[in-house]
Amino acid sequence: MAVNRWIYMTGLDPHFYPRPRFFAKCCAVRSYWLRTFLGHYLNPGKTRRVLTAPRDTGGGSKTTIRDPLSMMYNCRRQDKGVALNVMALEILYLPYLLKLETSGIIVMNPHAVYATRASRRKVIVDLMDFRSCELDRLHLNVMDYKFLKKANLVIAWSKAIYEILNKLGISVEYLPLGIDLSEFDPLSVPSSLFLEKYPHVSDKVRVAYSGGVWEVGGRDVLGVEKLV
Repeated sequence: MAVNRWIYMTGLDPHFYPRPRFFAKCCAVRSYWLRTFLGHYLNPGKTRRVLTAPRDTGGGSKTTIRDPLSMMYNCRRQDKGVALNVMALEILYLPYLLKLETSGIIVMNPHAVYATRASRRKVIVDLMDFRSCELDRLHLNVMDYKFLKKANLVIAWSKAIYEILNKLGISVEYLPLGIDLSEFDPLSVPSSLFLEKYPHVSDKVRVAYSGGVWEVGGRDVLGVEKLV
């Protein structure tokens, strides 16, 4: 393939999550919805770039197939997928990915890794979620592990996750999520926002952050990028 450029694929809203915006700003990497070819066939308009498209409400990559193997192997992925439906989705992604003119694809989390490699392109996994199937020990979903091993590179935004993946023999680099100060200046937030509610920690807290997605004012916000 003569095209020498990368694109970012995600099943989540790139207007909401900071990482697609980061790659768009730093490296001029375009972002697209991660879709199955069925989703593209039913609504081909969403093949276009997502950074100029409305928020996705379609179900192109939400295909669910009942998995008989779950009785024997119940270590699910973050999206509740188990072996058969995961591989079914990978097969359904492939025709859609083949339509895109790119030499490499960055995927958010280990989705479409198999399909990307099958399309003879390089793949980087931007690992935003990391899930163990057990609380007291590290137990990765076998599909996630195989896909992370198959990727050309995995990006970890946590040093702890970087160390874990490195010990597992996965090709990994550390790239922190970061704070976009043009959107949020932590110095402009009064300490009373937190310390008046929890005065007993006023002599202990210097910088704090909250992870996860929270509903504020009727809309979802990402806590991991908001410093207090």
